Amino acid sequence: PLLAFGWGDFLSRVVAVKSALMIGALGLVGKFSRFCQNPDSDKIRMLKQALLRRPRMGTFNVEMRIGDPDGERWTSFDALVDTGASIISAPASALRDLGVAPIMRQEFQFAQGEVREMEIGRTWVRFAGREVLTLVLFNEDGSPPLLGALALEEAFLGVDPVGRRLVPVRGLLMGAQTPALA
Repeated sequence: PLLAFGWGDFLSRVVAVKSALMIGALGLVGKFSRFCQNPDSDKIRMLKQALLRRPRMGTFNVEMRIGDPDGERWTSFDALVDTGASIISAPASALRDLGVAPIMRQEFQFAQGEVREMEIGRTWVRFAGREVLTLVLFNEDGSPPLLGALALEEAFLGVDPVGRRLVPVRGLLMGAQTPALA
C-alpha cells in the first residue's frame, strides 16, 4: 500500500487537495488577467517569483543511495518520490560506474505517452533508513533520479502526500488465512 492512511481519509484528502488547487488556480488566473490588462514588469516579475516559490502539492525529494551489487560502494542522489514510476530510475552512467549490469530490457511508457524499451538491472538501494535489493532503470544521463513504487513497496514505506514524507506501512496478506496458534 502506497498510502499510509485509510481510503476514507485518502478520499477526503483528495477532495481537499483538488479544492485547494482549484481555488489557487482561479486566484492565479484572476491575478494574471489583471496583470495582462496593465502590464507592469515589476508585477509580472513578482508573479513569476511567487509561482516558483510555491511548493507543488504531494511532490518531494528524498536522499537515495544506490550501491554496487555487493553493497560496498554507494552514490547519493536527491531523488523525486514518484509513485507513478514503476521502479527506481537513475542515470545509466552512474549505475555502470557502480558496476550495476543490465539484466533485461523492458518497455516503459513516459508521461507524454512515448514508449521506449530500456535496460534494467538489480542492485542495493538505501532511503529513509531502509535498504533493499531492487530493480533499477538505466535512464538517460541528465535525467532526474526517481524513487518508484516497487522500491517503496519492498521497503514497506508509503507516501504521505500532504506531509510530503515517507511513512512505514504494514505488510498485507489479505488473501491468506491466519495460521492457528499452537
